[in-house]
Amino acid sequence: MLRWRLLLGAVLIAALVGLVWLDHSLAMPGAVLFGVALMLTILAAQEVVSLLAAGGYRPLAGVIYGGSLLVVLSNAVPLFIRPVSDEHPLERLGWPLLAFTLSFMAALAGEMRRYRQPGGVIANVGLATFGVAYVGLLLSFTVQLRMLGGSAAGLTGLLALVIVVKMGDTGAYTVGRL
Repeated sequence: MLRWRLLLGAVLIAALVGLVWLDHSLAMPGAVLFGVALMLTILAAQEVVSLLAAGGYRPLAGVIYGGSLLVVLSNAVPLFIRPVSDEHPLERLGWPLLAFTLSFMAALAGEMRRYRQPGGVIANVGLATFGVAYVGLLLSFTVQLRMLGGSAAGLTGLLALVIVVKMGDTGAYTVGRL
């Protein structure tokens, strides 16, 4: 088990270094890692939906998938479409929060549409909102972190995040095995 974890870890580290190098060397910084964030959004939303289904809950899966993708995609507005000036640094966060609000409204509308009898509606709305926040907003912050302070500084912050999380995971696994 440890041998496979080490091998997989080495392969993933090599892939991450290659993606970071490619992302940093392109004329439009953040484009490669933005695509990775979109793929991770789909995979993470799928995991959240399956975990909720295993617990017996039935939130609208389309809202979790679509809302999470919309929140992460909304980061493209200040990154690639309409650049943000340094005078308004919080403008970058407005787009993901607007997308999150629209996702919440879609969860409400969807639950109203499929309402048949009392019970479980509020839980489904809350769980759909949680899924979008957990997947979409958290991955949105990594996209925002990538573009923080320019190309090199944002890349340093994103790599520090990945390294700290990976070291915490490795430490927890090591202490648990000991």
